[in-house]
Amino acid sequence: MLYDIRAFNEGLRWDKLPQSAVRIPPDERDAFLDEREELQDELRIDDYEITRLKTEGELQERANVQIKWTWHMDREGIVKTTTSAQRWQRKGKHWLMLEETFLRGDEMPGLAEATSEEESEAEDEGAKDQEREDEERDDQDKAQAL
Repeated sequence: MLYDIRAFNEGLRWDKLPQSAVRIPPDERDAFLDEREELQDELRIDDYEITRLKTEGELQERANVQIKWTWHMDREGIVKTTTSAQRWQRKGKHWLMLEETFLRGDEMPGLAEATSEEESEAEDEGAKDQEREDEERDDQDKAQAL
């Protein structure tokens, strides 16, 4: 699973679109390639990081992945950060990326808007992340005080 997730995102990062396209459902590949080829002249993905991966299903045949993108547009030159959610599903030996949506940060070309249900889930996850960070910071402060 991780191999396919990395290969897909590395393909986007390094403009190796065929490497990414083979990890898209076959009936969506042409549209994916058309959209990405349009973005290729302006969008520069500087880096990405897999920040969360959660498998689902009885046989662990589905996965939800969060990606933190660092990117810029050539015409602007301003580095931006975006987090997206990718939905993956195993098909035989390989995994296919079914959908990628915007979660938070700067709006990034090529990402679909999240539905209101996805947005509220992302907001809940973001709030939980912030609570965990606050608790960790409090624990560190307490440890330093001792």
